[in-house]
Amino acid sequence: MCIASATALAKFAEDKGLTENYIIPSMDEWEIYPMQATEVAMKCIEQGLARKKASRAEIHDGAAAIIERTQKIVKLLMAQGFIADPPPEPK
Repeated sequence: MCIASATALAKFAEDKGLTENYIIPSMDEWEIYPMQATEVAMKCIEQGLARKKASRAEIHDGAAAIIERTQKIVKLLMAQGFIADPPPEPK
C-alpha cells in the first residue's frame, strides 16, 4: 500500500513536469490526495484487506468529496480565528 501511494505521488509529480525545484507536489496541490487514496484503497481491495469494495471512480469521488469538505471547514475555522494561519514559507 505504501508503494501504491508513493507511485501515485511520483506519477503526479512527473505529469506536472519534474524540475530541479519541483520533485514532489506541494500541500496546495490537493488533487494528489484523492489519487493516493484511490490507489491505496485499490491495493487494499486487491490484497483482500478492504472491508468494503467499490469501483475506482466511487473511491476517487468519495475521497475528493471528503477532502473538499474538510478544506472548506479548515478555511472557515481559519477565517474565524480558531486555526492560526500557516507560517510563511522560507525563502
